[in-house]
Amino acid sequence: MANYVSLERSKLSDLQMSNGGTTVFLSVLLLAGSDLASNDWQKTLMVWFAEKDQSVIGLGIVGFDLAQIKWDAAAFLEQQSFLIEVIDLALERHCWEHLGYEPGPDQEPWAMNYLRQFRILVAAFRPEFIEARDWNFYVREINFQKCSKHLVYLHSLNHDPRDCCLICNDS
Repeated sequence: MANYVSLERSKLSDLQMSNGGTTVFLSVLLLAGSDLASNDWQKTLMVWFAEKDQSVIGLGIVGFDLAQIKWDAAAFLEQQSFLIEVIDLALERHCWEHLGYEPGPDQEPWAMNYLRQFRILVAAFRPEFIEARDWNFYVREINFQKCSKHLVYLHSLNHDPRDCCLICNDS
C-alpha cells in the first residue's frame, strides 16, 4: 500500500510514498511546522497533518490532494509561503534529532526527495484551485496542545492525549 499527495488540477505527477516514508514525511513536516506556526490557520494545518496518523487511521489511506487543505483565498499567498517555509526548514533537517531515530543513509535521500517533490506541488498550487467547500464539518475546538517530548502539535483522534502524537505513535 502507498499514500499519495496530489495536485489533481495540474499535470504534475503525484507524490507516492510508502507507509513508512509517509510517517517520516509527516513527522519532519510537523517538527518544522510546529516550530514555525504562529497563527490559528498555521497551527490548524499542523494539526491536520498530525491527523494523518497511520497508527490511528490505518496504513495506506492518509494521502490527500492539496485542494483538501482549508485554504483561505484572501490569505492564500501567505499560507502557501508558510507551507513552503515549513518544507524548506524540514529539508534543513530541523529538529530531526527529536525523531528518536536517525534515518539511515538509504532512508534520508527518499525523505528529502519526498519533501522536494511536495515543495514542487505546493509551489504549483494556485488560488483558482481552491475548492468551494462547506467547512462546517471541520469546525471543532482545537486546543493546539503539543507533545511534551517531540514539541509537535497533537491530533485529537484518541481520547487520551498521550496517544495523540504522530511521532510517539510511530515509536
